[in-house]
Amino acid sequence: EFATEGLPAIRARIGLNTGEMIIGNLGSSKRFDFTVIGDSVNLASRLEGEGKEYGTSITISEETYRRVADDVEVRELDLLAVKGKEKPVRIYELLARKGELDDKRREVLRLFAEGLHHYRRMRWDEAIACFRNALDRDSADGPSQTFLARSEGFKSAPPPADWVGVYRLTTK
Repeated sequence: EFATEGLPAIRARIGLNTGEMIIGNLGSSKRFDFTVIGDSVNLASRLEGEGKEYGTSITISEETYRRVADDVEVRELDLLAVKGKEKPVRIYELLARKGELDDKRREVLRLFAEGLHHYRRMRWDEAIACFRNALDRDSADGPSQTFLARSEGFKSAPPPADWVGVYRLTTK
């Protein structure tokens, strides 16, 4: 609607996570707010913020994906360890409803997945080639840009030998 009026599109990032949380009016008799709190909420907030790192609009957790896998198209993005947590979470980019991706997008996703496979095995040259090929097909693909830069960085300064491909968030 905005485009038809010559206005810029509205862009927002969203982080979605599924899990236990506390929801309701919290506070004291003098001041309270309706809010949500808990580790599940904190992870959703981190996923929203990390969308900027990957150039994505909607980032979802592994638990959310597990519950909607039959209905949506996603791209696996990363293994993410948030500040204060040791166990990494597999995260995904939510792309479309099941069956709604075109062939060009599917090819970009295939190349990205192949690059991610090489990246996790520290095969930097192969990863770089895949991410570059994905970007040849879609130069604006944020995750391919992110992982190309990471792969090039790791090629010149490799991670420790015991690295398992987990991206650690150091800030909230």
